[in-house]
Amino acid sequence: MAKSLNILIAALSLIAFSPFCLCSKAYGSGGYLFPQFYDHSCPKAQEIVQSIVAKAFEHDPRMPASLLRLHFHDCFVKGCDASILLDSSGTIISEKRSNPNRNSARGFELIEEIKHALEQECPETVSCADILALAARDSTVITGGPSWEVPLGRRDARGASLSGSNNDIPAPNNTFQTILTKFKRQGLDLVDLVSLSGSHTIGNSRCTSFRQRLYNQSGNGKPDLTLSQYYATLLRQRCPRSGGDQTLFFLDFATPFKFDNHYFKNLIMYKGLLSSDEILFTKNKQSKELVELYAENQEAFFEQFAKSMVKMGNISPLTGAKGEIRRICRRLPSKTAPCWKHILNGRQNSESEIVPEDGESSIYCPFDSLMAASWQWENATAGAVAGFATVAAMHSLDVVRTRFQVNDGRGSSLPTYKNTAHAVFTIARLEGLRGLYAGFFPAVIGSTVSWGLYFFFYGRAKQRYARGRDDEKLSPALHLASAAEAGALVCLCTNPIWLVKTRLQLQTPLHQTQPYSGLLDAFRTIVKEEGPRALYKGIVPGLVLVSHGAIQFTAYEELRKIIVDLKERRRKSESTDNLLNSADYAALGGSSKVAAVLLTYPFQVIRARLQQRPSTNGIPRYIDSLHVIRETARYEGLRGFYRGLTANLLKNVPASSITFIVYENTCGFKVNTNSSEWYKSITRILKKVKGGDFLLDADEGRAYISGLGDPHKLLKLMGSVKGKAAEMTFVKTGGHHHHHQHHYPHEPNLHYNSDSYYGQPPSYNSYWPSDNCYSRQHPPYYSQSLAMQPYHHQYPYPGYSIYG
Repeated sequence: MAKSLNILIAALSLIAFSPFCLCSKAYGSGGYLFPQFYDHSCPKAQEIVQSIVAKAFEHDPRMPASLLRLHFHDCFVKGCDASILLDSSGTIISEKRSNPNRNSARGFELIEEIKHALEQECPETVSCADILALAARDSTVITGGPSWEVPLGRRDARGASLSGSNNDIPAPNNTFQTILTKFKRQGLDLVDLVSLSGSHTIGNSRCTSFRQRLYNQSGNGKPDLTLSQYYATLLRQRCPRSGGDQTLFFLDFATPFKFDNHYFKNLIMYKGLLSSDEILFTKNKQSKELVELYAENQEAFFEQFAKSMVKMGNISPLTGAKGEIRRICRRLPSKTAPCWKHILNGRQNSESEIVPEDGESSIYCPFDSLMAASWQWENATAGAVAGFATVAAMHSLDVVRTRFQVNDGRGSSLPTYKNTAHAVFTIARLEGLRGLYAGFFPAVIGSTVSWGLYFFFYGRAKQRYARGRDDEKLSPALHLASAAEAGALVCLCTNPIWLVKTRLQLQTPLHQTQPYSGLLDAFRTIVKEEGPRALYKGIVPGLVLVSHGAIQFTAYEELRKIIVDLKERRRKSESTDNLLNSADYAALGGSSKVAAVLLTYPFQVIRARLQQRPSTNGIPRYIDSLHVIRETARYEGLRGFYRGLTANLLKNVPASSITFIVYENTCGFKVNTNSSEWYKSITRILKKVKGGDFLLDADEGRAYISGLGDPHKLLKLMGSVKGKAAEMTFVKTGGHHHHHQHHYPHEPNLHYNSDSYYGQPPSYNSYWPSDNCYSRQHPPYYSQSLAMQPYHHQYPYPGYSIYG
């Protein structure tokens, strides 16, 4: 028996501490970009950016072109993440030092000015990456160009890439094919190349960028023959073979400060300043046709430029926990100094960092969850409400369980109970309702605080583990580690409350010592008679019991995924009912609790026995956890470690069900499937298409199908989506690009526009998932619409990407 017991304890201990040892690939939190991202958190954000850009233009007409260039050069290096703004520091080598940016990129001070104004209006809310995107749009508008809604919600990068800046940004002397290849690497196509090059209708370039065209284009000492000789003569007057490197020239000599289509007219006259400009007209038939189209039709150019800017702005954005929001765009917060030295003099930001006075570096605190000033109130409130409901419904069974746990049958002052029903009857008969609810007040406080902190810490831990990861879901191992961390922090915070609760529950009329009159009296008496350390009796098994919450939350998360998958596969109709309901939450909460209880219950017994009040002579019954294990094994065997299990299950399984029902509903986790059903109906249709590779990602509402040469085949299957999608869109990610819109007589509301298109469902009232809980917000990318965008980076081959 002793050998079996040792094996059991060893196994339970391994389970308890395994969360801290597990390593696994994790999946980061996903996110969406949409123009209304700051409507509530910083409603004046766009107005502030526009105002400052307008004032800058009045004093410096070159600034709009500079802001456009900053956004372009930022997005082409690992995505639109404001990495171009970072100065060199520590291990970071600034992208400002790269060949494309040195002596070219400017406007950094204006971005900092905008950031400072936004920090005054809404601190730590608007990212530097979004500032770049907004400033680029406003620069276009203020110089007479088109406007567009800028999808927002980007986060800022935590690093920079000098090599990426040198290699990925197109250079003025690159060949046509090299430039096109660099665009395609970013998920852009030839149409985007031509239209975005049209931004050279404003701005300047230095002599060094085009001198080769004037004197030695092909290495034979001759000028570029595609350059107008009259124009070349004028350029040579100010750009000699040597010297004058920094002399500026207008990219569009006709209307240098106006955003229009004169740039394309110049190319037709062979007066493009840069080689990378003129080759659009001379090296490729399709690009030449586009140049001619835009030179003739400014409206067509403006329309496509706006689309391509939105598309470029969506290159690999960091969202949610994948990035951060810098307080100062040019630098990262320092994360090396210990936080405790700065707590008294500093304050905290929303990213759980201690922020000292101005002029000092930001400090990273290792216990960032505990120190966070920006509480995730939605999680904490949901957990607190759930905890209170649990105690109110199940406290009497908790009293019975505690008394069973400590009753070892050897000189206990507690009555002997035969079973759970007998215990309830005996307590009610001898002590009345007050006995069944002994310790209720500390239980309410402890449970409410514990659940609130647990959900909060759990969400914060998941958010932190997801940072810097490219995937979109946390693995089971990191769910386990998140729950373990949350449990440890909660245990340290609430152990004194649980100790007092246990002692109040064990008080009976037969108790030999003076009873505690209440919660405060218990605290005072314990500290006076046993010292402050007594408040942390049972802390060791309590910390081991971290595994309980870890196992339960992990089981809940994984079972929940299974249930969702099963329901999605089995659902035949197009019902708009919620995918999961309260019965599902009850079953998930109860089953996950059973697994956790069976694996960890012995540690609950050990803790309860350690937290008993000492006898009248002040001598505790048990010295430490090992003493409890030895004595229990010796006198009671394995059964002793499971005393009160029935009462515990009766109390905790329903309680867990109640907890998760209340939590999920308080947290707002409900899905109006006007949109989600639309998405699911699309995915079912996609699965019917033969010869395509299909990927379903339910978390972000995204479906992808490849190997489809013609979208018409897929569109013919769309008839069954009536009532779910008023319109449907496909954006081709490779192959030939058409400029035609196709309508289908069998479904008048369904058409295909290969350029770009936005579909809108009949109604929209959905809760979109965030990392920890579920927050109600606008649908992804565009409010009141569903946007379809190409998924280039993961799938760099011809196919169709559908975003819902």
